[in-house]
Amino acid sequence: MRIVNSLSKRKSEFVSVVIFFLILLIPTQLRYHFWPDYSIIQGIKVDYLSVHISLFDVVWLAMILPVIPDLIRNLPDIIGNLYKKSPGSRVKHGMTLIIITLNLLFSQLPLNSLYKYFQLFQAVSLYWLLTQLPNQKKVLGVVKKAFLVGLCLMSLLAVWQFIKNGSVGGLWYFFGERTFSVTTPGISTFVLWGREHIRPYAFFSHPNSLAGYLGVSLLVVPMPVVLWVVVLVVILMTNSWNALIAVVIVLILKRSLPWRMARRGLMKLVVWGFVLFNLVFYLLSWISAPDVLISAQRGLAGRLFLTKEVLTQIVSLLPFGLGAGNEILATAQSNFFWTPQPVHNLLLILFADFGFLIFVICYLVHRWMDLLSKQKGGFELLLFVLLTGIFDHYWWTLPQNLLLIPVLLYIINASSPVSSPRRRGSRLDSRLDRE
Repeated sequence: MRIVNSLSKRKSEFVSVVIFFLILLIPTQLRYHFWPDYSIIQGIKVDYLSVHISLFDVVWLAMILPVIPDLIRNLPDIIGNLYKKSPGSRVKHGMTLIIITLNLLFSQLPLNSLYKYFQLFQAVSLYWLLTQLPNQKKVLGVVKKAFLVGLCLMSLLAVWQFIKNGSVGGLWYFFGERTFSVTTPGISTFVLWGREHIRPYAFFSHPNSLAGYLGVSLLVVPMPVVLWVVVLVVILMTNSWNALIAVVIVLILKRSLPWRMARRGLMKLVVWGFVLFNLVFYLLSWISAPDVLISAQRGLAGRLFLTKEVLTQIVSLLPFGLGAGNEILATAQSNFFWTPQPVHNLLLILFADFGFLIFVICYLVHRWMDLLSKQKGGFELLLFVLLTGIFDHYWWTLPQNLLLIPVLLYIINASSPVSSPRRRGSRLDSRLDRE
């Protein structure tokens, strides 16, 4: 049942423009930050704990506000539909509410956790809004066009920064480009042909998150060959080996293994491999991580140290975790880094935020992951996120990468053929509704 009646009554051209800018603004950083007292640690403002309002938020509100009256009017029907679903589905909805409630009640920073859940709601509502709009073929076309335009702009800015060896400025500043040069303290650089060179940031807070955004887009979204090559070159410019190796692994598996094999259970093997590799990495961190080398705060040594810091505190973490979005507290007291930052491991971050509730979350999402892996593009998305999540955290901590997920899920789901009787019901949302 579609309930976005207020949006469907508007001119389709206006709705298309709003959708276009909504998708286009996802990778930008045009935002205003607020700094609550808890966001300042040891006298340093920590971005991960700040509250911000972005231009994306404004456009998102323009989309969500007209829907609220319809939601209120149809609330009894919505609740009734949820109740009519299978007992397993009702149990999962109830468990989700219990997890959120417990996590908020035992959160070390309840307001920050509440803000994190708002960001998650924003991501879920983005996917929901796109699926509820009429004329899905046109909506999918607009989403893809806006997404590819965004990739072109990001790639152009990244190449420009790489050539200039610093920020470009001008109009790019108003889209969120940060001002920096190769001599800026803390800027990410690498040595190229005997010369120190910046790793391009584009609109992102770090080259690794830019590479992750581009890498998964490269694998999931169909694009012209020229743009595909340009995006790959930009990933090479970022010198993000984590993202580059993940792209190569996914491409090799995609090309060398029969598609039906991937659909029949390769994802389970990948997930268990992900868990096993993480355990080996944790053991390596515990044994070989440095203790006090400030000079080694970048690279593998720094990541090993952060992992060891979190591992030593796991015993003292509350059963329900530090609270969603509070992962930075697990390493905030460390003097190893100039500025506090979360551990570069997705699984450890989620464990720090949710504690033993993470096992319940894994139970809730395992069926969804299995269904998604059987769709064209879904396997690539899951595998890339898991691989890059071993050595980085941006899929959970940075809004640009977090908001990218629902857009890719929509493109994957909306692109699934449903007209053929053999494929009817293969879409992710319809299959989950029956459970």
